[in-house]
Amino acid sequence: MFCILLVSAVLPGSTFPQWLKENRTQAEQYGISPATIAAAFRGIRPLDRLLKQDRKQAEYSKTFFEYLHGRVSNSLISNGGASTGANL
Repeated sequence: MFCILLVSAVLPGSTFPQWLKENRTQAEQYGISPATIAAAFRGIRPLDRLLKQDRKQAEYSKTFFEYLHGRVSNSLISNGGASTGANL
């Protein structure tokens, strides 16, 4: 059996049971049968180690401007501006 299941990320502050319920509901809305949903989620459990590592990503641990300042340098902006001007 081949099944593609669209799932959303477990957001900070959300619980695994909430995530599971939301994704079951979403699967039902896409017309996936209850039997397929049950098979896809059978034995599913959160991997705490993975969730902890995921929460440490800069996108989650810094404000937007802290992240932007660390990712976008003056040379990147200059090079981007020069490239844009060359393409006009």
